[in-house]
Amino acid sequence: MKTKLYAQVLRSVAYLFALTAFSWVGNAQTRHDVTVSDYEFSPSQLEVMSGDTVVWTNTEGEHNVNGTTGTYPSNPESFGNDVGSGWTYTFVFTMPGTYDYHCDPHVGMGMTGQVVVSAPPVLTMAFTNMTPHVGQMLYLNLVDKATNMEVTRTSTEVTENFDLEIEGIEVGKSYQINFYADHSGNGRYDAPPTDHAWRLDLDNVEGDTTVTFVHNTSFTDIEWKNKLTVNFTGMTPHVGQLLVLVLYDTVAMAYVDTVTVVPVTTADFVVESFEIVPGNSYNVDFFADLNMNFAYDPPPTDHAWRLTLYDVQGDTTLDFQHNTNFTDIMPLPTRLGPGKELKTVSLYPNPSSDFVTLSGDELPVGEIRLKILNGSGQVVKSLRLVRSADPLMVNINDLAKGTYYLLIEAEGFKGYSKFIKSE
Repeated sequence: MKTKLYAQVLRSVAYLFALTAFSWVGNAQTRHDVTVSDYEFSPSQLEVMSGDTVVWTNTEGEHNVNGTTGTYPSNPESFGNDVGSGWTYTFVFTMPGTYDYHCDPHVGMGMTGQVVVSAPPVLTMAFTNMTPHVGQMLYLNLVDKATNMEVTRTSTEVTENFDLEIEGIEVGKSYQINFYADHSGNGRYDAPPTDHAWRLDLDNVEGDTTVTFVHNTSFTDIEWKNKLTVNFTGMTPHVGQLLVLVLYDTVAMAYVDTVTVVPVTTADFVVESFEIVPGNSYNVDFFADLNMNFAYDPPPTDHAWRLTLYDVQGDTTLDFQHNTNFTDIMPLPTRLGPGKELKTVSLYPNPSSDFVTLSGDELPVGEIRLKILNGSGQVVKSLRLVRSADPLMVNINDLAKGTYYLLIEAEGFKGYSKFIKSE
């Protein structure tokens, strides 16, 4: 099953530097922890939502979790593990209902537990009087007001009166509901009045909710963004490593998005971007940091690939299965020669959103000329600084997201380092 990744336990100090700059792939579901020790499950009673994860951690003794349907026929499905010590067991509850379980060796001592799984609330959009758009496509997305992140999106063909059920809302949260009818029939979003678009507010969800919309001409430019979805499969060799995806607009000749997964926790996962524009074409470049130095190195040192996307028409899905057909997604610009890569220079945080700091014995003292080059070898920023001591700080807040080279020049000296500009 593909999943959107959690940011997991950080494995080095370098991850700590980088974490504040990362745009990582998240998961809206909740994790619940149960401690197994002293002949009890703590807590022994849990109320969770469908899609939530429960993690049992055995901290003492020989125990297990037995929630099989053979033992408890009323359980919607089986779960459990073998008797042992020092284990961690994880189960994702996807089917609503009541689940009973126990520890086989100690059920007689009352070592039992229960998980009650509730179905998440559903939003029903009741559309009426949509006569002007019958036969056209309607597109809708749901945005969490607190995070400004999209929760879900869907589409359907319009009839005069119809209902649209939308999953993903949570009790206590508030949302924006954005939707438009493709009035122009060109398969893409155009700001009103070319297309007809609306925005509604849904605040403080209490449970299943119905919102009724009656067609009107009070349009809103919802600034709809098309979504690129990349389905990764078979990425087992890179579990535990950093993966960075950069989106390069070949029409605008600019990096438009960077998504960082830190670290990869499963072989199959999904990365999303909302920066593709209809009519434009893109390089979808990504690499796994095989040598774990938090920088891009050409294959085979790191493993890198490129997918091409031509003439975007709307939401787009690409499938990628791990392979060894690597591509150097950032070939060395000729402008860097004959400089050397400064392997002993510390450049952090990397990726970064606002600034990078340089230090190390290879850096020259005195007047330094800095040039920042994009992956195409174009100079996008030039600086002249004086270095008397570490650290040397460089502001990159004005750069677009993407991968860059930092060229360092001084009297009789020329060297470069690589970095990634994130959110």
